[in-house]
Amino acid sequence: MTQRDTFEQTQADYKPIKDALLLTDTIRRTLDQTQNSLNNSVLDVELTDLSLQLATIHSPFDGVVVSVNTPYPGVNILPTSASFRIVDPNSLYFETQVDETDTPKIKEGSTATVKLDAFPGQVLNGKVDRIDLISILSSGGGTAYNARVGINNQSDLILRVGMNGDAEILQTSIKDALLLPAIALVEKNGKSYAWKIENGKAKQSEISVGQSNDNYVQILSGLNENDLIITSNINLLKEGMAIKP
Repeated sequence: MTQRDTFEQTQADYKPIKDALLLTDTIRRTLDQTQNSLNNSVLDVELTDLSLQLATIHSPFDGVVVSVNTPYPGVNILPTSASFRIVDPNSLYFETQVDETDTPKIKEGSTATVKLDAFPGQVLNGKVDRIDLISILSSGGGTAYNARVGINNQSDLILRVGMNGDAEILQTSIKDALLLPAIALVEKNGKSYAWKIENGKAKQSEISVGQSNDNYVQILSGLNENDLIITSNINLLKEGMAIKP
């Protein structure tokens, strides 16, 4: 506004001379300078207004600001130096370590369940979103890979970043499987056996096995439901040894 008042005053001062067509080169330069100064002032105002419009930082997603490295109002910051950490509560995931021997059995999209220490008894369902390509050193000194499990039913819980827990990843699913405790399995010469009790005596029966985990083995053939199986001291048994159920 000050620059505009100066411009209008200069125009008014030289108006009689302009009307009388008595302008000299010096007067023309003076009038041009006041016009240029007014134009530059307008540009300065527009640039300042644009800077104010662009001074607000917008997050690319909805979330909660959890940390700001310069939490002081009125301080000028640069995009290259400002750091903001924003968390979307609806996109939290659970990261777990998978042993290298189990990695080939797990795929993206595998069903998983998560149990957090903060919510005992509560089971969170999810699926494996990603398995890292770069290995890490596990707590036991072995090779492992980080796997990310997306959590589905998290709306009813107040989850926090950094919560601890355990994850179980389903490798395969079999319905109506006949299971044998893994401790009862005997492997010899490339074949599988199990000791069962027939007429009060131990009998070693050859079996065919399928899927297995740390606790159970799937029986494909060789055993039937309700067979009495010996699970202890199996290395000390002999064919025909008398056994009390």
